[in-house]
Amino acid sequence: MSDKLEQIVAAYFADLRDKRGLGAGTPERSYYPSVAKLLDAVGEQLRPRVLCLSDLANTGAGQPDFGLYVANQVQKGEPRKGQSPERGVIEMKGVKDDAWVTADTKQVSKYWGAYRLVIVTNLRDFLILGEDANGRVARLETFRLAKTEAEFWEMVATPQNTAKQVGRAFGEYLRRALTQSVALREPKDVAWFIASYARDALQRVEDAGELPAEHPLSDGPWLLRRQELLTESAQRVKRRAHQARRRPAIPSENQNDFQFSST
Repeated sequence: MSDKLEQIVAAYFADLRDKRGLGAGTPERSYYPSVAKLLDAVGEQLRPRVLCLSDLANTGAGQPDFGLYVANQVQKGEPRKGQSPERGVIEMKGVKDDAWVTADTKQVSKYWGAYRLVIVTNLRDFLILGEDANGRVARLETFRLAKTEAEFWEMVATPQNTAKQVGRAFGEYLRRALTQSVALREPKDVAWFIASYARDALQRVEDAGELPAEHPLSDGPWLLRRQELLTESAQRVKRRAHQARRRPAIPSENQNDFQFSST
């Protein structure tokens, strides 16, 4: 497996599988090291580097499961005193839990009020809560690995194969998640975000066999021949993309309306 993001995700799945196989852990906290290792590995690919710290101290809003810091916030292995995690915090629950329901809790509301960006996960779903243009809470982006607990553990049982299927898309999502808080401050960051989404889209099209593409460098661009863009397959992809813009996202049936304070 040559793609770096695929390797990182495969290692994450393998770690989860092995921890669960011990049969002696808890549904949530036993997997903290696996998640921290995943986020540190993805954060290593970013500039500046992003570091994941488990079990943040309670600064008045509660104690998030993880904080996301950039390298210049850390001194001698610890965040400098008084600094908030620049890239937000993470609230994690067990695989059985519903991430949408967790996102609507008072505790997550407190975290958002204090940190303005919260990533909620149950290992199989990831949901980013950030700010809209008016400074109010907004769901920015989600990623689903599996719909149910059973499906998730079935995926994790074959980490290499599963990572080949979802590793790049999941890895790109995590890279965006770790840069959401600073994504639109500089033109170069906007360009990077657009490129990340484009890599995702082209990967899905290429995997479906609709457009032949080459990816010679693991972190480089996908290459398409100009003539392929004139084919009927390319036009179908274009029409589907335009239609998808008019389809609203469908949340979990258990989700309630967000009632977050902006004060």
